[in-house]
Amino acid sequence: MGKKHSKSKEMASEMTQGSFAVYWRLLREFAGKYWLRLLIGILAGLLMGGALRAHLSFLDMGVSTLGNEGKGGKPDAVVQRIVEFPPIQWVMEKLNLKYQEEPSAPKAPQEHSEGKKDKAGQWEKMAKKFGLESEGTLSFRMVCFIIVMLVFFCIAKSFFELVNKYCLQWVGSRVVADIRERLFENFGRQSLHFYSQHDVGQLISRCTNDAATVQHSFANCISELFLAPVQLIVSVWYCIEKAHDAKMGTPIFLVILLVPVVIIPAYVLSKYLRHYQHKVLGRISELTGRMQESMSGITVVKAFHQEQRELERFSKQNNHYFKAVVKTIFLDVFMQPTMQLSAISLGAVFLLICYHQNVPLLTIGVIGYAATQAYKPIKEIAKFNVNLQKCAAALDRIFLALDTNDTLPEPTNPAPLKEFQDKIVFKNVCFSYNKGAPIVLQDFNLTIPKGSHVALVGATGSGKSTIASLLGRFYDPVEGSVSIDGHDLREVSNDDLRKLVGIVSQENFLFNSDIAFNLCYGRPNATQEEMEDAARRANAMEFIEANPEGFARAVGERGNQLSGGQKQRVAIARALLVNPPILILDEATSALDTVTEQQVQLAINELMKDRTVLSIAHRLSTILTADQIVVIDNGRIVEQGTHEELYAKNGVYADLYNRQIAKSTDSNEQKE
Repeated sequence: MGKKHSKSKEMASEMTQGSFAVYWRLLREFAGKYWLRLLIGILAGLLMGGALRAHLSFLDMGVSTLGNEGKGGKPDAVVQRIVEFPPIQWVMEKLNLKYQEEPSAPKAPQEHSEGKKDKAGQWEKMAKKFGLESEGTLSFRMVCFIIVMLVFFCIAKSFFELVNKYCLQWVGSRVVADIRERLFENFGRQSLHFYSQHDVGQLISRCTNDAATVQHSFANCISELFLAPVQLIVSVWYCIEKAHDAKMGTPIFLVILLVPVVIIPAYVLSKYLRHYQHKVLGRISELTGRMQESMSGITVVKAFHQEQRELERFSKQNNHYFKAVVKTIFLDVFMQPTMQLSAISLGAVFLLICYHQNVPLLTIGVIGYAATQAYKPIKEIAKFNVNLQKCAAALDRIFLALDTNDTLPEPTNPAPLKEFQDKIVFKNVCFSYNKGAPIVLQDFNLTIPKGSHVALVGATGSGKSTIASLLGRFYDPVEGSVSIDGHDLREVSNDDLRKLVGIVSQENFLFNSDIAFNLCYGRPNATQEEMEDAARRANAMEFIEANPEGFARAVGERGNQLSGGQKQRVAIARALLVNPPILILDEATSALDTVTEQQVQLAINELMKDRTVLSIAHRLSTILTADQIVVIDNGRIVEQGTHEELYAKNGVYADLYNRQIAKSTDSNEQKE
């Protein structure tokens, strides 16, 4: 467990990439294939930015008309562009409206008092331009026109906002689903060595908690990611235009140069935020691993009455996680007031400049309103920068997991191996589970002819199960080779090998589904007749038919709703259905009582017919008829032969056999 924990920490402490590199990889590998929806969402955001520009133009037109401050003809130019928009023209035609641009007249000197003309008179003048004469009051046609324009812009804005958010959030959710799938696929390809080095709970956390962080971040910011910059650019550009008209271009340019002051706090704090988010994700992974381990071993926990101790261990890690979360919360909350204080300071500098330049109040109002429209996207950018940094921390861990490659290499040009025709050969095999770890097998040589039954016996830890794992190619030898019909297993495709080799182990794993699913796991397309035949030959039909649900009976997690003998017989039926020519029996009956063992042994005898069998047994009574019995000690063969030959030698095998016979006799006497 300690080794796994240190490996997980090592994985989590790898150097992170820059945010740009992380998101470029995300776009290239995951989001790029959904480019059409991305493009539609971005275009909708741009159109929303255009709506903001039109809104500011309307505001400017109204203020300029009321205050008579605009340059000659400029409001008319703005209005002209608006009324030339096809939907606006269509509405005006339906309402029988015409825009009549007044001829430009020579400019006359204007007094400041002219800026205080009667509002009704100014709006009457504007109304006449649209042919909405109302004699100083709102006419019905004017009301209709205003309402239609308001509804039109509201619907247009809402529609583009809907398209923008739906398309971009759809892409975000789809990308996260793809990431989960890729993670699951990559973990599934890893070797058993990989799983011996990492906590399964922490791997699950990569697929769930880390992916959920990415999904949450996308949901909160991806729709604003393209909209906010457009709104910011539109607002700032409008401020520059108005400042230029008011002949205060240089001061406003200086103010705009100070805008990054508002963003600097967000940038600095986000660096720390990403660091602490790494800690949050690492500690929630440890917490998930602790929960998975404790619940998987709940029988041991209860057997030793250690519930309180497990609670204390969980509580300790939960508090570590809580402390990391609190730090990210503080940074997140602290960022908003810091940005607001910077923005207020910038606004104060702007007002002082306006006071010094004697800028009219209406112009200050328009520029100020545009500035507030610019601050909103800046705040949104800072907000989704927080989410993007959290997302980047999660993506660092996800990409690190995706880049993990501890798979057994597949041959580029695999040797064809569709049938087993001759023999299995272990030649000068040496093996250890880790670099620098003790040698498990040393110069191991063994030949298993087709159709023979070879049994491996020896003390626990002698290397018997390792030999079976090498034949199944769950590991590769450090030295030497394992071959079938002269083909090194490293030169054969895993698909061909899995069709030739079947395994029934001491503790067979059953999935939390029904009997039919587990029985047909190796052959999902098996017919009902084939499934029933396999169950019958495995001596399993009796308990299957005894339950009203039959093959639809749920087996529970890890098959815990079946007895040990029933689980073994389902596993044997599963192997029978696949019908492999080579069979590995890894202590298939050692955990069963005598009566159940007899039932399972009958099923195993049926399974062994016409197959090449490599069996590992602690109960020597089950392998007395084996063609060869190989005695293993410290990874080497010390004796080899039939039961009679080895017993006559009076060596290691005879000693093991006599001790088992004596133990069995004592047990029977005690029962009597």
